[in-house]
Amino acid sequence: MDESIAIRQKMIDIIESVCKRKVSDFDKNLFGRDIDISSREMAYIFLKIEKMFCINLNELISVFDNHSVNGLLENISTLMLKR
Repeated sequence: MDESIAIRQKMIDIIESVCKRKVSDFDKNLFGRDIDISSREMAYIFLKIEKMFCINLNELISVFDNHSVNGLLENISTLMLKR
């Protein structure tokens, strides 16, 4: 399995387990009406991502500018490559 596909699936699993709802459009804004992630849910998601992917949460937050699943995936991939 391609690493980016595996990372995407892990991320989706994290989001869906924290938010208790499905995410089907990976380009939609995570804070928008369709997905509607609360700030508390996002904090839990970031903490789980930090633990699962062993990335610095401060670095992730500083580059998190595209608020979609695909944007988050791109940020995580970029930070993982820096290691």
